[in-house]
Amino acid sequence: MIVHQIDYQESVPGKYPIETLADGVGDCDLFVFVAASILEAGGVDTVLLYYKEKLHMEIGVTLGNSPIRARVETSNVTYQGVSYYIGECTGGKWRTGWRIGETPTTYQNISTQVITLENLNKPHRRRSL
Repeated sequence: MIVHQIDYQESVPGKYPIETLADGVGDCDLFVFVAASILEAGGVDTVLLYYKEKLHMEIGVTLGNSPIRARVETSNVTYQGVSYYIGECTGGKWRTGWRIGETPTTYQNISTQVITLENLNKPHRRRSL
Protein backbone atom coordinates (compact mmCIF):
# COMPACT_ATOMS: atom_id res chain seq x y z
CA MET A 1 0.00 0.00 0.00
CA ILE A 2 1.15 3.50 -0.74
CA VAL A 3 0.38 4.51 2.85
CA HIS A 4 3.10 2.16 4.11
CA GLN A 5 5.58 4.58 2.54
CA ILE A 6 4.41 7.44 4.79
CA ASP A 7 6.04 7.81 8.21
CA TYR A 8 3.80 7.30 11.23
CA GLN A 9 3.37 10.33 13.49
CA GLU A 10 0.41 11.19 15.74
CA SER A 11 -1.46 14.02 14.03
CA VAL A 12 -4.09 16.38 15.40
CA PRO A 13 -6.06 17.93 13.79
CA GLY A 14 -7.00 15.95 10.69
CA LYS A 15 -5.78 16.74 7.20
CA TYR A 16 -6.92 16.24 3.66
CA PRO A 17 -5.33 13.21 1.92
CA ILE A 18 -3.22 15.44 -0.33
CA GLU A 19 -1.80 17.20 2.75
CA THR A 20 -0.81 13.87 4.28
CA LEU A 21 0.95 12.86 1.06
CA ALA A 22 2.73 16.22 0.82
CA ASP A 23 3.79 16.20 4.50
CA GLY A 24 4.93 12.57 4.34
CA VAL A 25 3.65 11.88 7.88
CA GLY A 26 0.35 10.83 9.41
CA ASP A 27 -1.43 8.42 11.71
CA CYS A 28 -4.00 5.66 11.25
CA ASP A 29 -6.98 7.80 10.28
CA LEU A 30 -4.94 9.95 7.90
CA PHE A 31 -3.50 6.83 6.26
CA VAL A 32 -7.02 5.43 5.89
CA PHE A 33 -8.24 8.65 4.25
CA VAL A 34 -5.39 8.49 1.70
CA ALA A 35 -5.93 4.78 0.93
CA ALA A 36 -9.73 5.11 0.72
CA SER A 37 -9.48 8.15 -1.57
CA ILE A 38 -7.19 6.32 -3.99
CA LEU A 39 -9.20 3.08 -3.96
CA GLU A 40 -12.56 4.84 -4.38
CA ALA A 41 -11.13 6.87 -7.29
CA GLY A 42 -10.13 3.55 -8.85
CA GLY A 43 -13.65 2.16 -8.49
CA VAL A 44 -13.03 -0.11 -5.48
CA ASP A 45 -15.94 -0.15 -3.01
CA THR A 46 -14.39 1.03 0.26
CA VAL A 47 -15.57 1.75 3.80
CA LEU A 48 -13.85 3.13 6.88
CA LEU A 49 -13.66 0.90 9.96
CA TYR A 50 -13.48 2.75 13.27
CA TYR A 51 -12.59 0.93 16.49
CA LYS A 52 -13.80 3.38 19.13
CA GLU A 53 -12.52 1.41 22.12
CA LYS A 54 -9.02 1.31 20.59
CA LEU A 55 -9.11 4.78 18.94
CA HIS A 56 -8.00 3.15 15.69
CA MET A 57 -9.14 3.14 12.08
CA GLU A 58 -8.69 0.71 9.15
CA ILE A 59 -10.25 0.41 5.70
CA GLY A 60 -12.51 -2.29 4.35
CA VAL A 61 -12.53 -3.15 0.63
CA THR A 62 -14.62 -5.46 -1.53
CA LEU A 63 -12.66 -7.85 -3.71
CA GLY A 64 -15.12 -10.37 -5.12
CA ASN A 65 -13.15 -13.21 -3.52
CA SER A 66 -10.76 -13.66 -0.59
CA PRO A 67 -7.21 -12.26 -0.88
CA ILE A 68 -4.76 -14.81 -2.27
CA ARG A 69 -1.48 -13.17 -1.21
CA ALA A 70 -2.21 -12.81 2.50
CA ARG A 71 0.41 -14.31 4.79
CA VAL A 72 -2.03 -15.10 7.60
CA GLU A 73 -5.72 -15.94 7.92
CA THR A 74 -7.73 -13.04 6.51
CA SER A 75 -10.30 -10.92 8.34
CA ASN A 76 -13.39 -9.23 6.99
CA VAL A 77 -16.44 -7.28 8.08
CA THR A 78 -19.89 -7.78 6.58
CA TYR A 79 -21.95 -4.63 6.17
CA GLN A 80 -25.36 -4.58 4.48
CA GLY A 81 -24.71 -8.00 2.99
CA VAL A 82 -21.34 -7.02 1.49
CA SER A 83 -18.05 -8.53 2.68
CA TYR A 84 -15.25 -5.97 3.17
CA TYR A 85 -11.71 -7.27 3.69
CA ILE A 86 -9.79 -5.34 6.28
CA GLY A 87 -6.83 -3.21 5.27
CA GLU A 88 -4.48 -2.15 8.08
CA CYS A 89 -2.82 1.05 6.93
CA THR A 90 -0.21 1.47 9.69
CA GLY A 91 2.96 -0.42 10.38
CA GLY A 92 5.89 -1.48 8.27
CA LYS A 93 7.13 -0.38 4.92
CA TRP A 94 5.50 -1.32 1.64
CA ARG A 95 7.22 -4.71 1.34
CA THR A 96 6.69 -5.80 4.93
CA GLY A 97 3.48 -3.97 5.91
CA TRP A 98 0.04 -5.45 6.29
CA ARG A 99 -1.67 -6.81 3.19
CA ILE A 100 -5.38 -6.62 2.41
CA GLY A 101 -7.18 -9.05 4.70
CA GLU A 102 -4.42 -9.01 7.30
CA THR A 103 -5.00 -7.20 10.59
CA PRO A 104 -3.31 -7.23 13.99
CA THR A 105 -4.95 -9.59 16.49
CA THR A 106 -5.73 -6.53 18.63
CA TYR A 107 -8.46 -5.54 16.13
CA GLN A 108 -9.86 -8.97 15.35
CA ASN A 109 -13.30 -9.87 16.70
CA ILE A 110 -13.98 -6.52 18.35
CA SER A 111 -16.76 -4.05 17.69
CA THR A 112 -16.22 -1.71 14.75
CA GLN A 113 -18.23 1.17 13.36
CA VAL A 114 -18.57 1.01 9.56
CA ILE A 115 -18.48 4.44 7.91
CA THR A 116 -19.52 4.59 4.27
CA LEU A 117 -18.10 7.00 1.70
CA GLU A 118 -21.26 7.36 -0.38
CA ASN A 119 -21.80 11.04 0.38
CA LEU A 120 -18.18 12.13 0.02
CA ASN A 121 -18.21 12.28 -3.78
CA LYS A 122 -21.41 14.29 -4.12
CA PRO A 123 -20.89 17.95 -5.05
CA HIS A 124 -21.93 20.48 -2.46
CA ARG A 125 -24.64 22.92 -3.48
CA ARG A 126 -23.77 26.56 -3.26
CA ARG A 127 -26.27 28.79 -1.56
CA SER A 128 -27.45 31.74 -3.52
CA LEU A 129 -27.22 35.08 -1.77
